[in-house]
Amino acid sequence: MKNIMKKFLLVAMVSLFATSAFAQNWKVGARLGSSFQAVAMCDYSSECYLEGRVGLGIINGLAADVSVLNNWHVAEMNWTPKAGIWNFDAGVGANAGFGPSWIYCGIQGLARLSFTFAKAPVTLGIDWSPCIGPHFSGDTMGFNLYGFYNSGLTVTYNF
Repeated sequence: MKNIMKKFLLVAMVSLFATSAFAQNWKVGARLGSSFQAVAMCDYSSECYLEGRVGLGIINGLAADVSVLNNWHVAEMNWTPKAGIWNFDAGVGANAGFGPSWIYCGIQGLARLSFTFAKAPVTLGIDWSPCIGPHFSGDTMGFNLYGFYNSGLTVTYNF
């Protein structure tokens, strides 16, 4: 029984350290605005990061909504050096969603101003993420005008 417990603790510790090492460039959090979404961001270079969002849209009735974006840091502003760092980011990706009797998809852009606290692993950001594409409802197809209203406030915990 002791050997099994030792092996279990060893595997648990190795898993914990491996997860910590892997999670060093991750941010997870929530976004609230025209939709409520869970957000995950992963840096793959010092200038670029991938962002995934999954949640519920609320502008045109209740809708499931998914976004994947490739973002880059356009500018880093040192306006408040003791409090933290300001960033302006831009990105492009894809967005899709569906409601009870309709579906939409399209190309999505991103413009974000964010602030990362110096003494806490937290980032606050405000963004506009317009989606340009079609909207299908039954036998009809139109332009997704609600895609232009996609803005929000994002709060992430930074690993």
